[in-house]
This record gives sequence, structure tokens and C-alpha cells, in this order.
Amino acid sequence: MAMPSARYFEAIALQSPDKAYAFHDAIYSKQEDLKAKKEEFLKDTAKKVGADMAKLKTDLGSDEVKQEFRPTWTRLDLLALLVHRAF
Repeated sequence: MAMPSARYFEAIALQSPDKAYAFHDAIYSKQEDLKAKKEEFLKDTAKKVGADMAKLKTDLGSDEVKQEFRPTWTRLDLLALLVHRAF
């Protein structure tokens, strides 16, 4: 659940950094609930910290949030690394 939690954090941070950190603290302190309830727990926790749920839903699918989690290494970067290490 690390990646979904991180995506929720980033999306909530677009609304309010304070709400995002309250969300972080809440999910960190209730790991068992997170493991048991998964995304339902993330949604409930976002609501409890005061996130605008309609905006959150939109932001979770936004390029801005998705871009935070895109791979930073391209295939060409990896190939260059492998070739460099070979010599």
C-alpha cells in the first residue's frame, strides 16, 4: 500500500501541506487498519483530515501526481550504465 498511500499524500498536498502531513501521521500510526482496509482506509483518512474528496479524486488521476511516480531512468540510461560498467 506504499504507492497508493504516497499518491494520496501527493494529491492531498496539492490542497494543503498541513492536511497531507496529518494524513501521513494518521496512516503511519494505524498501519494495521491500512493493511486490513486498504484503499477504503486511505479514503476515510483523507476525509477525516478535511481533504476535498472531489478534488482528491481528480488530483489522483492528474498528470502532476502521476509524474511524481514515473520512472526516472529510461531504457537508454540503463543501457548506458550497463555498457559503462562492462568496460
